[in-house]
Amino acid sequence: PYLALAAKARWFLKSPRALKVLNRTAAGFMMGAAAAIAARQ
Repeated sequence: PYLALAAKARWFLKSPRALKVLNRTAAGFMMGAAAAIAARQ
């Protein structure tokens, strides 16, 4: 199962559009975490 998942992930990450979506999603999570930390202070 892991091998198939890795193969699919490699194919997915070769696509520039997929990378852009992944980067935007990661940025959103980081902004949310930063806001949560800032709100806690």
